[in-house]
Amino acid sequence: MRRMNRRSAVGLLVLVVPATALLGAMVGRAAPGLVPGIAAAGPASTTFTHPGGGQRFTVPARVTSVHVTVAGGSGGRGGGGAAGGQGAVVTADVPVTAGTTLVIDVGGPGSSSTLAYSGGGGGASSDVRAILPGSPGTQSSRLVVAGGGGGGGGAGTVPAGGGGVGGAADTGGAGAAADGGGGGGRGGLADVAGSGGNPGGFGGGYSAGGAGALARVGSGNGGGGGGGWFGGGGGGAGLRGAGGGGGGGGASWVTPLATGASVTLDPAGRAAVTISPAPVTGVGLPPVVHAIVIGALALVIVICLVLLVRGQGRRTPPPGGAGRSTVSPRPLTETVRVAAADPAPVGAGAGGGNGSAGRRGRDHAER
Repeated sequence: MRRMNRRSAVGLLVLVVPATALLGAMVGRAAPGLVPGIAAAGPASTTFTHPGGGQRFTVPARVTSVHVTVAGGSGGRGGGGAAGGQGAVVTADVPVTAGTTLVIDVGGPGSSSTLAYSGGGGGASSDVRAILPGSPGTQSSRLVVAGGGGGGGGAGTVPAGGGGVGGAADTGGAGAAADGGGGGGRGGLADVAGSGGNPGGFGGGYSAGGAGALARVGSGNGGGGGGGWFGGGGGGAGLRGAGGGGGGGGASWVTPLATGASVTLDPAGRAAVTISPAPVTGVGLPPVVHAIVIGALALVIVICLVLLVRGQGRRTPPPGGAGRSTVSPRPLTETVRVAAADPAPVGAGAGGGNGSAGRRGRDHAER
């Protein structure tokens, strides 16, 4: 019985272990990342570079977070050579729901002027938006915003009458250096738009930058404000032949639900949006898949037990002695008496009993 138990245990292991490994491999292949302790690489990143809104990204299945890199447009150069401000680069990990759609808006750079007195245009902001009930992809549903840089001011005609430099994202523009130069527009903030520079610069608005002031002939115009969560103010106009002020940069913003947010400046000036779904990590099996796996394992175990019981049934000897004999051997004395009472058949060998039959034969002959 011990030998049969060992064989049965080995057989049970031979059946159960491969079956369990096979089931685990099938589940891991069908749903990578759902098996605890296993992480699957997330879908490939998608980069949007074409300026404009309405571009869409659908969150893949089982993805719960995306890493976004959003770069705003840089400000345009003023006609006299005043540089525009750099756009912001915002990175963050944003929680999402699988199957939802994100709307992408890529900002373009501000226009650079070819006329000496004209100011440069403010750079447009870039953002990622969610489609929410009641506000499908509108500005109020923005999740991450990278502000654009302010445009450089136009140049005047007096010596040192260059325009002011446009402000980088989240900062104000510089005023023109010469006497009578236009003031720089203020940068947009997270809760208020930037005001325009004096004299005449227009304040920014919700997402849009303000326009630069127009100067009289011989003086420089102000640079435009950059777009953002709130836009930067436009630069003021130059007076008495002075240059115009630079526009303020637009404000960057990140939803409070995001983690790991950072804001830097983009020296390359390439507005773009990159979305990278986070890797799918082991979070346990869904209830339906879990029930299927448990049921399959239980079925395998039941089959193994049935085979085990049937195997033991074949090896157990039936009652009545079909197997080994249950008759006890006769005592030695009984065997001797039977041999003495029954004469040996013709041609039989010598009797047993240690030659006792031979001794009895000699006694009878002597008598």
